[in-house]
Amino acid sequence: MDPVVSGPFSGDLRKTTSERDNRYFVSYSLPVLNPGVALVIGEPLFLEETQLRSAFPVTTKAGENLSIAYDAMYFKNFGLLVSARDSQVLGYPISVAVQKANSVEDIVRGQLRRHVKTKQEQLRKNLGFVPYLIALLSSSPSESAVLVYSNLRKITNGEAVAYSPTDKPQVAIVQFSLLSWSLLIGNSK
Repeated sequence: MDPVVSGPFSGDLRKTTSERDNRYFVSYSLPVLNPGVALVIGEPLFLEETQLRSAFPVTTKAGENLSIAYDAMYFKNFGLLVSARDSQVLGYPISVAVQKANSVEDIVRGQLRRHVKTKQEQLRKNLGFVPYLIALLSSSPSESAVLVYSNLRKITNGEAVAYSPTDKPQVAIVQFSLLSWSLLIGNSK
């Protein structure tokens, strides 16, 4: 797909793509971008649900048949780099997770709450008691998450199934602390 250019640009917007080590790179270059002009680039992206829920059967030594349920979540990682001749390179790491939900609030109550708890517990585990206490008293590291909710319409063509947004998505930006006083004593390993 060739880029669509509109507005006060000097020169042609060029797009190049490459692939290396199971990674796909898309680069855009523009010789001159006039002051006060913003450039918006829309790049199509295919995402599937990144939450896995299932169960597998096991048999104990006593011969009992059991089913062990599991729930796992993975993230798709992306990166965005922006550079110019007269400025430093700015890098933005992006992690994307997709899940079924009925609203932005559903996402906050569900997967985001679990994600925050996991991040906080990992940080607590990596620091000893005294460094964690000092961090609680002297800093307030946080992360932000952009939550997007959209109703989807199911589109089928033979055996192929895809989902497409039906209306404008709801967007929320949530900032959360990476430290928690409740973890100070509970995980002092």
